[in-house]
Amino acid sequence: MGTSINFTPLCGVRGNGPLCYFLEFGGCRCLLDCGWSEPFDVSELEPLKRIASTIDVVLLSHPDPQHLGGIPYAMNKFGMKAKIFATLPVVKMGQMFLYDHCLSRKGHSEFDAFTLDEIDTAFSKINALKYNEEHFVSDFGVTLTAHSAGHLVGGTVWQINKSEQDIVYAVDYNHRKERHLGAVKLHSSLSRPAVLITHCSDFDNPLCDFNKRDRTFLKSIMSTLRDGGNVLIPTDTAGRVLELIILLEEYWSKHRIAYPLALLSTVAYSTMEFAKSQLEWMNDAVTEAFERDRDNPFQCRYLQVCHSCEEVANLPSQPKVVLASMNSMECGMSSELLVQWAGDAKNLIILMDHVQEGTLAHEIEQHRKRKTSDDGLQLRIKLARRVDLEGEELEEFEKKHNRKCRRVDDPEKTNRDAVEGEATREEVYGEEIELDTSPSFDQPLRTSCSSISRLVRQRSGAVVQMLGKEVAQPGNWARADVLIDGFDVPEGVVAPMFPSEDDYVEWDDYGEFFDPKDFFVTEAEDEESELIPVAPEVHEEEMPTKTVMVDMSVMLKAQVRKFDFSGRTNGRFMKHMISEMAPRHLIILHGSAETTQAFKKMAERELGGMQKRVYCPEIGETVDVSSGTNSFRLGLGDDIMQRITLRDVKGYQLAWVEGRVGEIQEGEPPQLLAVHGDSPNTPATETLGGVFIGDVRLSGVKTALEEAGIVAQFHGRSLVCNEDVQIRVQSAGHIVMEGPVSEEYYRIRAVLYGQYHIC
Repeated sequence: MGTSINFTPLCGVRGNGPLCYFLEFGGCRCLLDCGWSEPFDVSELEPLKRIASTIDVVLLSHPDPQHLGGIPYAMNKFGMKAKIFATLPVVKMGQMFLYDHCLSRKGHSEFDAFTLDEIDTAFSKINALKYNEEHFVSDFGVTLTAHSAGHLVGGTVWQINKSEQDIVYAVDYNHRKERHLGAVKLHSSLSRPAVLITHCSDFDNPLCDFNKRDRTFLKSIMSTLRDGGNVLIPTDTAGRVLELIILLEEYWSKHRIAYPLALLSTVAYSTMEFAKSQLEWMNDAVTEAFERDRDNPFQCRYLQVCHSCEEVANLPSQPKVVLASMNSMECGMSSELLVQWAGDAKNLIILMDHVQEGTLAHEIEQHRKRKTSDDGLQLRIKLARRVDLEGEELEEFEKKHNRKCRRVDDPEKTNRDAVEGEATREEVYGEEIELDTSPSFDQPLRTSCSSISRLVRQRSGAVVQMLGKEVAQPGNWARADVLIDGFDVPEGVVAPMFPSEDDYVEWDDYGEFFDPKDFFVTEAEDEESELIPVAPEVHEEEMPTKTVMVDMSVMLKAQVRKFDFSGRTNGRFMKHMISEMAPRHLIILHGSAETTQAFKKMAERELGGMQKRVYCPEIGETVDVSSGTNSFRLGLGDDIMQRITLRDVKGYQLAWVEGRVGEIQEGEPPQLLAVHGDSPNTPATETLGGVFIGDVRLSGVKTALEEAGIVAQFHGRSLVCNEDVQIRVQSAGHIVMEGPVSEEYYRIRAVLYGQYHIC
């Protein structure tokens, strides 16, 4: 019996938007990717919000925000508690992508979609899998297998199996081997799935001469540098930028180029460190070079890592090449460099990937396509700036600052005002000490723990931690059983935990560094005071500022060029993949209306009489792609097993069986019994005639013949064997074999039957 399969796109149907799809099969509710696109509008996640709490499994295919950007928000705001699966590079590089977006956008706006802590919390719950590892999810009886997609490091084609039904989710793959990644692999296990879910946005990609592309790309860069211009390459954070890093580093190293080459992002160092440690996820050439010579392609000699535009400005004052995030240029380092470099006609801006509509990069790309003169493009760019506080804001800041200073100057008065001079007496290890119960507002607060309040020092010089009983009533304080800074931990108590922090101590060949001021004798403190609050050091205040958005008008006079480094497939390979996999159901997503229709027509031609099983759903439209096959699970009785003859056909043990279904007993599969009157000694294959299975491919027949020592060559659409016997396949799938009757004829026929014949 077929498994019930329902598919619903939540987003990512038309255009280059984020990908997020809901798949329900056999009682398991699965989310395929959880993307979120710039500018991280919460309304995009509304379809997910309605079902987030019911999701059982989430599969992530790539590390960029288009595929996993919504994970932190869904887990922290929607209460999604599903089991999440991805490869290790998708987890690590996905964190880098979201870190960069979070840090970059917080400098430009009041960004609150997710925080760094929320990213860490969400990604810590992802289960990391390896390629070709079969992972069985026992709760739902589902087997998950990740295959290499070849687009981004760790990118995955997912194979989902349940009840002998395969569902393949393949989006954003690359059929071509690159410098750091291998090509997508169509394993035999992926053939003939029940459902294939794939994208079509790359169907109209033209064939490309990549060697010519690389030469032109490098020539354009060097020409700009020699003319005194800078080169800005907006890139993603931790994806396709790795391919560019290897290309440029190899060229710089080979020609010993002196022009500065820099990688600029808020997480540039971490990105490079993760890339160095993920060589096993890259192609064979990279791993073999490392095993043989310990050559790591990301151990760069010429590429310099920068985390701010100020660091780029400190590079040698000569033309330079900068790989800067983000590729949309809506925020991040690329937008800041664009403002600085756009007005100079000597400079060059290189676009390298598909860009989202409505972004600044898309506007620049459209200008490049329609440019007919030397006129520039007027760009409206929003940048964050720090400005001085003025007026009421400045007055409010000064009031708060003055109150803080008064607390530092007269802490006793502040304490008396807070708790009206009350104090309690507690016994600490046999010694009764009067404890100050007042709050110390000048102590640093821990954002992760609201119960931690302040530290106070006793006469002996020891520091005691004071905890607040109620956050809403800061006058209530109690002594904490955490002793630090001068106390030996008594036997039988818990060792010191937070807020104890070990200070970093610098050493050299002569011993520990020290500050002579620590040994100056200060004025004796009042012995009557038993506890003295630890006041923070008062620093000279800088002029108060705030972050504001500044609308800037920039005239784009710099040159703009585009080179396709997106690492995606093309229509020719997609056609080959459809014919090779031959899915029973095909779901087409993520492409323009024109591309979707063109891909659908191609698929209908390749799949023959399956026109009614190719689907192009819209957002929110549920498609029932249940297998609908007449397959059943039966047990074979002893009388049947004595009569059948198993044959090896393409790695499977197959036989033709005839019988009758016995009585169905609860909890056990029904038994297939022999038909009455059949003799167990009568082979079933003697009277059934020829039964062939599978799609006949002459290339496979040629390989089998050559393994048997028979010479076989193609002549047109026929296969000629030993120059006498000809094999061809008719349009209806029938096999025609012609030749003189001889021992060779029957020998060739035996090889052919061994491939497809079962009885």
